[in-house]
Parts: sequence; C-alpha cells; structure tokens
Amino acid sequence: MSRNPNKDKPSNEELIALIQQEAAKLGRTPTKRAFQYGDLAYKRFGSWEGFLASAGLKPTSRKKEITNEELIKLVQERAGELGRTPGMIEFQQGFLAKLRFGKWSIFLKSAGLKPAENKRSQKAITNQELIELIKLETKKLGRVPKTQEFQHHFLAKNRFGSWGAFIKNAGLELTLHKKSITNEELIALIRKQAAELGRTPFKKEFEHGILIQTRFGNWGNFLQRAGLEPASLAMRRSTITNEELIQSVQKRADELGHTPLKDEFEYASLVSYRFDSWEEFLKSAGLTKAKRYKIAITNEELVKRVQEKAAELGRPPTVDEFEYAHIARGRIGTWKKFLIEAGLDPGKSSVPMHSISNEELIKLVQEKAAELGRSPIIREFKYSPLAISRFGGWGQFLSSAKLEPRAVGEHKDAITDEELKNSVVKLALKLKRSPARREFEYEGIAIYRYGTWTNFLKTVGLKPLKSGVRTKPSDWITGEQLTDWVRERAEELGRTPIMKEFRYSDIAAKRYGGWKKFLNYAGLEPGRRKPIISDEELIKAFQEKTAELACIPTRNEFQHSTAAVYRYGTWLKFLQHVGLGFDESEQEISKEELIKLVQEQAAELERTPLKKEFKYGELARIMYGSWEAFLQSAELELERIVIHFSDEELIEQVQKLAAELGRTPVFAEFTNNELVIKRFGGWVKFLKLAGLEPTGSKNPITDEELFQKVQEHAAQLGSPPSIHEFEYGGIAAWRFGSWNQFLENAGLDPQRYRLFISDEELIELVQQQAAELGRTPTREEFRHRAPASRRFGNWKQFINSAGLELPPRKLGPISEEMLFSLVQKQAAELGRSPINTEFEHAALATYRYGSWNRFLESAGLEPRNKTKRKRKRQLSGEELIEAIQEQAAALGQTPKTKEFDYHSQAVAHFGSWNKFLEQAGLEPRKRKSV
Repeated sequence: MSRNPNKDKPSNEELIALIQQEAAKLGRTPTKRAFQYGDLAYKRFGSWEGFLASAGLKPTSRKKEITNEELIKLVQERAGELGRTPGMIEFQQGFLAKLRFGKWSIFLKSAGLKPAENKRSQKAITNQELIELIKLETKKLGRVPKTQEFQHHFLAKNRFGSWGAFIKNAGLELTLHKKSITNEELIALIRKQAAELGRTPFKKEFEHGILIQTRFGNWGNFLQRAGLEPASLAMRRSTITNEELIQSVQKRADELGHTPLKDEFEYASLVSYRFDSWEEFLKSAGLTKAKRYKIAITNEELVKRVQEKAAELGRPPTVDEFEYAHIARGRIGTWKKFLIEAGLDPGKSSVPMHSISNEELIKLVQEKAAELGRSPIIREFKYSPLAISRFGGWGQFLSSAKLEPRAVGEHKDAITDEELKNSVVKLALKLKRSPARREFEYEGIAIYRYGTWTNFLKTVGLKPLKSGVRTKPSDWITGEQLTDWVRERAEELGRTPIMKEFRYSDIAAKRYGGWKKFLNYAGLEPGRRKPIISDEELIKAFQEKTAELACIPTRNEFQHSTAAVYRYGTWLKFLQHVGLGFDESEQEISKEELIKLVQEQAAELERTPLKKEFKYGELARIMYGSWEAFLQSAELELERIVIHFSDEELIEQVQKLAAELGRTPVFAEFTNNELVIKRFGGWVKFLKLAGLEPTGSKNPITDEELFQKVQEHAAQLGSPPSIHEFEYGGIAAWRFGSWNQFLENAGLDPQRYRLFISDEELIELVQQQAAELGRTPTREEFRHRAPASRRFGNWKQFINSAGLELPPRKLGPISEEMLFSLVQKQAAELGRSPINTEFEHAALATYRYGSWNRFLESAGLEPRNKTKRKRKRQLSGEELIEAIQEQAAALGQTPKTKEFDYHSQAVAHFGSWNKFLEQAGLEPRKRKSV
C-alpha cells in the first residue's frame, strides 16, 4: 500500500536550487548545520563538499583552520573593543582557545594580556551607577536594551522591584514586548516574508515563530490562516514514480551482487514514505531482504592469517594484535586453543603478570622506550598497571628505569596530525568501515585536537557510524567471550580473579545471576573474596591509615575492619591490641558508673546530653550497642533537635530574608525551614503569621536570572557547569526540557559526555593546577578528585604519584589556649557568644569540658542559654484580648506579632493573627510598600 506522495523529500535538483537560494540570501555559502536538508544532501552526494561542488558553490572555511596566531590577534582586537581583557564567554572563539592552550589564563598570557580580576562585587554598585550604566548601554545600542543584554539586569530588578521600574527610574521608555504584536500583524509579516523568499518560510525562519504555538495552536494552522501552503508539502513532491524506484533498487542489487541494505540505497527515505516497510518495497521489486552479513572467513583462512601475523611479528600474536581474534575465540573456545590449532606456541604470546619481576619490568619499558625513541606514556606500556602498583606511580617507575618522565602535555604532540589521519584511514581500510572510538589507539589525542570523534572522522573524509550501532559492552559481548576472557585473566594471575580484577565482572555477574555462578560456568573455582592478610600486615595497615587521617579511623574508614573484628572479637579489643584504645581510667568504668555520670550531666544541663557532649559517649555506644540503647538504660529521652530560636526570632528572620530578596522566600531558601514545619505545622501557615503572601510559583526564579547565574558560574569554572554543579540545575532542566537545551539558550556550549581521563592525564592536570596555585591543591579544589582518589587508592597516594607533597594537616591536637582563642575571636566577630553549631571545634570543646556552657564559661564568655527561659503561662481568650489591648494602648498603635509575647497562643486560640485582632477590636497594621 502506497502512502501520501506529498511526504517525499526534495529531489537532488530541488536541493541544489534550495542551497543556491539560501546562498544568494546570505551572501555566502551556508554551512551544513544551517541548511535545513544538510544531512540529506550529505547522504545523497557523498559529502557536503561534493554537494556544494554540484551546486557550483565553494565551501566556507572552517573554524578549525584558525591558527593560534590568528586566535591571539582576534582576542587582542576584542580587548581593544572592550577596553579591558575579555572573559572567555565574551570571546567568540573562547572555548577553542581554551582547548588549544589548555587554560584560558594561559591563552591570555600568550596574547600578552592580563587575566581579568574578579568582577566588582554587585553589592558595591550603587543605584546611580546602575542607571548610568543602562544609559550608556542605551546610547551604544541606539535603543533601550533587553534584560538579557544588560550585564547587571538581575541586580537592577532586585533593587527597583522589576525591569520596567528600573527603566522608568533611569528616565527611559521601555520597548514593547513581542507579545504586543496582534494576530493580524503576524499574518501580514509572514505574507511579506513569503513574498521576499518566493516561497513559504519555515517556522525557524520566522522571527516570531515562538508566538505561533500559543496563538494559533501549530504552524500549519497559522499558515492556513495566512492563506499559504506549507513549504514542506511543496518541496517533498518528487517526480520519481514507484516504478522508477523499483527499477533503481533492482539495478543497485545487480551492482552489489546482493539485495541492498536500506543504507545502501539512495532513495531509502523516499521508500519509507511511499511503502509500508522496506520489506514490502523489496517484495514489490521481486527481491528478498538481505541479512546483516557477518565476516565470511573459514577456519583454514583464520589459521593461515594468524600464521602470517606470527611470521610478521616473529612470535605468536596476542589477542589485541590479531584482527579476527574474537571470531577465532568464538569458534575454537579460547585464544590458547586457537594458537595450538594453528601450530603456534601459546606460551610465548603472553606472560602471566605475577611472574614478571621488577627487573624484567624495567627491561621491558627500556625496550619500549628504545623502540619509540622517547619515554612511553602509561597507555603505551602493556604492563603499566603492574608497574604503578609495584613502584607507587608511573613517574617513580620511569625514574627507576632511568628514563625521563615526559613533560606535562608533551604526549599530545607525540604524533603529528598527518600521522593521526593516516592511522585512522589505515584502520578504516582494514575494517572496511569507519572505526568506532574504542577501536582507535589514539582516540584521546584525536578528540583533544578536533573537539569530537565525529569532527575528526569528517576531517579525514570518513562517515561516522550511525547512532544505532551498538557500542555498549553489554550489547556486543557474548557469553562465550566473557568465559574465554575470564579464563585468560586467571592464566595471567595464576589464580581465579576476584570481581575487581576482571574488567567485565559487572556484566558477567548480571548475566549469570552472580559472580560465583559465572566462575562455576567458566570452570573456575571461586577464590577468597579478599586476599589473605597477616596480623602484622593488618596492624601495619591500621597504623598507616591512622597516620593518613591524623586520628583513629572508624570501622567504616578502615578497609580490613571485618578481618580485625573477626580475629580480635570486637573493634574495641582490636584498638587496644594496637595500642590506640581507651585509656585505663575509661576501661575501669562500669556500666552503672556510666549511667550515673550521664544522669548527672543531664541534671546539670536540664536536658539529655548529646553523644558528643558526653565525655564517655563512644565508650557508652560500644558497651550498649548504640547511644539510644544507653540512654534508654539511663531512663533518659533522646533529644534529636535542639531549638535555639523562639517563634518571634523565626518570624523576624523570614521577614528580613523577604526584604533582602524583594519577594517572599520559598521553602528551600530559608535556613531553619525544618524547624518552621515542626513548630508551625506548615510553610504557608508560617508565612501568613509573618504577614507574607506565599508565592504561587514553585520556581520563583525567572529564566533571565537562571541565564545570568549559569553564565557567572561558567565564567568561574572556565567551562559550562554540569547539572550537579549548578544550584538550580533541576529547575533549569525541567523548564527547558534538558540540561543541554538550557545551556544552548543561555549561550553556552552544550555538555557532551565526559571523555575518559587516563591516569597520566589526571597527574598532568593536578601538576598544572599546582603550578598555577603555587602549591599543592586541596582535594576540594581539584575538579577530577573522584576518579583520582578511586584510581590511586586515596588522595594522598594520588598526590605522591604526581610528585607533589601534601600540605601539613590542620587537624591535630588543639591546645586549650588555642580553643579559647578561636572561640573568643568568633564571639568578637558575631558580637555574642556562638552556639555550638556555629563553632568548628565544638565537638572537641564539649568532649573536654563536659558541656558547651562549661567551655564558654572557661573561655570567659556568657552562655546564650545560661538562664533557662521560663515557660510562658497559658492565657485564656479573655486574658489574651486584655493583654493585647493594654499593649496597644501603651504603644499607641496595634502591636506586630513580634511585639506581642503571647502571639503564638493568640494564633492557636483564634485561628489567625487578624481574627485575634478583630476580636480585640483592633485594626491590623498595614505593611509599608517599598
């Protein structure tokens, strides 16, 4: 059954006519991305350049052809225009410059420019200065700028209440918004544009295309109202008939010698519109659907080819060195069996890693260096993981081999562009298709230089693989391959591997229902979960962990805690064995004495102490199993929340925050929001008591504010942030459909999937950052801290592998004088004694002095809650009315909620503050408008 022929895509002649029209309109050759049928033209003519040549047009020069010298000249010109050093997002080629030079600051220094200092604080800009800035911008543009065109629009709206109010205060007239255009004006504009183009414009070509959806429902309805025919219908009419399509596919089948696949036929997209399916079309042509052909190679040919490869190498090839290894292993069973079938000695093809000595490792890397003519990088040396684990790091290993570690960034230039292109072309010819990223040895360097894998392939004239091609390991790895590879891994190790030693362990465990089941299926005996560790090694490991943390590690922080508890009975006994347990006085305390001590402290504090406030808190937890069980034995109630603020203070806080924001804050913006819910029963109730109107929007932040914030964040990071690095990432992604769509709307480059960073690249990055800071960066300052800590074991080992030294730890024994000095300094800054949650070392102070109040008294400070607040007397309704009337008479006006001591009781009794005032015969005080 044929379909509507109006859905056909334009013919080759129509494509050429369209590109010529577009070129005439632009005054230059359009890019493939800018041309509506760019992908179709690329497919029809083989390449974009071939299509342009058929249309008699010259390709535009690519941005990639800009040299470093040209980039420097352009940024200097931009600096001249601005009268200052531009930021990265202010320079059109900013991300290209960063990619080429590694960092924006390095690029600016190469251009002889000083990196711009931190932007002036927005709080330092006065209202008068804001007005002067908007006037300058207006003079420059010749009109009043839009909100997103003014750098400080967010600050202006906060200060003046709205953008319109700000423009009015500046003595300017606000330009009309797009929505002021009537439907008749929209229809007149589209007719005018259609007359200029000589055809119906597309939605994206129409300036007010966004308004159409809300005004007319869809683009087709709008065109119908304007009396125009949709352009797609006019362009998709094709002159080719169904009979001609059938003749074309038959001719193509004769050329190929088999039934063509869909992507091997020029008019495949047209077939999709005319026929129900590809199979139906082939059936009409008298052809049968071709199966996706596999590589046709016999066992004899496999043996012959591996023998030729062995003769070429002078030894049996490894799995990675033989092109058809996966076929060989699938047919014969294992690589070792295949080599034996081919008459080759499998023992020489690989060496078990555990049998290689340090001297042999050094000899092998020296041979590799002699072969390359330079020191190899990690990925170029087969036994690099073993070398790193044995010598502590790649740099130390190279030094032991008397080789010079390569400078930062040097490996990026180890292969020229020509060599890179020749390598991928050679691989493509070998594979008889474009290679995937994981199949190319230098894919990291290619992506580093050309931005993406697709760009690199297009540069050498190769067509990227379709998105439908399976690339996940779980998709293309078979069960036979998994079992073969785990057996080979077992041969390398000389034992059954554990999960973390096998690359595809997660896939194997998921597919076979568990790791042990998979090993049994592969004919291997499951080994121990963890390698055996002696008592001496256990104690040594614990001491090293203690030195690393500068404190006694908890069970969760010590890798071998399970073994320690199993051998010594309890964690406490293990600590005592290594000489790091509790002192003798603590060991002599009985359970009864512990209960007596905690009861005394509770009576002193007039509440149940927290675990960190009780000197023997950890000992009590260990003896009773948990802090809750200990308190229960002491007949004390667990207090989880300590309230430091009265109702009046909470209301005052939210009113102050509302004044700062210029609007009612949302739940997430208020610090003590959980306390509010507990105290007042709901956020809306609390806002009404504070005299604030709850906002109707769940997301009060505007799109312009989101753009402003993400641009500022991008400028700080030097690149677009990820969704997790941006405070409002969830709101932004929800509003714009996706995170990348939001970044595009904000004028930033969408994020791509993060590229795999090798161990050496991590080391290079941290060394670069150390050079910039003039010191070793902290873990929080290093962007790739997670993979660094995971790959090298911990942060300390990573820093050591990079040849850097950790700064002395701030943690350690703090003297009493230091504690007093710190708390007194903080009290002077706050203008009052700090509460325990505000002091960094509160836990240590409470532990030493028994309670927070005792510590403050010892430091010569007045505790905030030294005198217990008396519980307010419960008043009746008449007493409440009498009290408010007396206070109103004293003040000469109706009191505010914060001015009336019993306002909480009044609200609870009468339902709301206004109802209470009405019963008392008083008028509510109106809020002053700003």
